[in-house]
Amino acid sequence: MGDFTDTRAVIEGRFASGWGSTTPVRWENAPFLPPAESPYVALFIRDGYGQPIALGPHPLHRFLGVVITQVFVAEGDGNGAARSLGDQVAAVWRDSEGRGVQLAVGTNGVLTFSTPYLEVIGARNGFWQANVSAPFTRDQIY
Repeated sequence: MGDFTDTRAVIEGRFASGWGSTTPVRWENAPFLPPAESPYVALFIRDGYGQPIALGPHPLHRFLGVVITQVFVAEGDGNGAARSLGDQVAAVWRDSEGRGVQLAVGTNGVLTFSTPYLEVIGARNGFWQANVSAPFTRDQIY
């Protein structure tokens, strides 16, 4: 597998195990039929800029990224339902002491998550949407 493939597998695995059956999950580029007026979430991984941060025979590169989880609840149910699910999404990216989780990627990489934050998007297609963004760095030795 490649670095981006491994990263995706680790992130999706963490979310699947941490989220369980809380709501249905729409995975990126996978078939999904949104439930009628029932909550669901959609997970997106956005890889960003990378650069070398240590040189030598096995250089260390750091990449920036963010996991965006869109939370959808029935429109008209108030903002509390979306925020409550948002709290649960944020908890997936924290360890038992409230710090950002660290996850191994292959044999030479590690993902480190920063503090997740919530942004209310509002009404869209009969749902109320809020996004939880969990920034991360991926350190990779080549």
